[in-house]
Amino acid sequence: MDTVHLCALLRELRDQLADESRFLGVVSRRRRRRELLARVQAVLAVDADDTAPSGLIEATRQAWAAEDRVLIADRAPCRVDRAGVWIGAWIRAATGPGSRESIDPERLAAAIAALPPLARDVFTLSSRGSLDYPAIAAALGISEDLVRRELAAALVAIDQTLTIQQRDNPSPIA
Repeated sequence: MDTVHLCALLRELRDQLADESRFLGVVSRRRRRRELLARVQAVLAVDADDTAPSGLIEATRQAWAAEDRVLIADRAPCRVDRAGVWIGAWIRAATGPGSRESIDPERLAAAIAALPPLARDVFTLSSRGSLDYPAIAAALGISEDLVRRELAAALVAIDQTLTIQQRDNPSPIA
């Protein structure tokens, strides 16, 4: 079993032990559970930053080597769930600061207006309100995971809309 899956298993065990310790148990069992929970937490504290192992990062970089818009940092965040192993990465936008062209404010406003309502609200609070995920989640009454997914979807949709608009209506060079 690799390190990522082992850490995921230990996290699940830790969560179960913490829940059971609160609600169940005879005194002697409770003490053993607390000791086991402390040992599991100590093991997880070594890997508390939830970054992907370097071998996994390198393999992922090789898989995405042909895509120059993807950047995977040396300490990429990692999450394991039933769907698989997820590694955080940066995707370079086709337009905007640092690109070869600037964004027309009217095109950007149209792209934002075309977003679904929740994605638009999350994007607006993130970009204009400068709020972090927990603050956005609290303001909208949704989970932080949903904030992350909606913001990612909004950024991808805006990038795609601006890229399509640029391809269909190239701006004249002055």
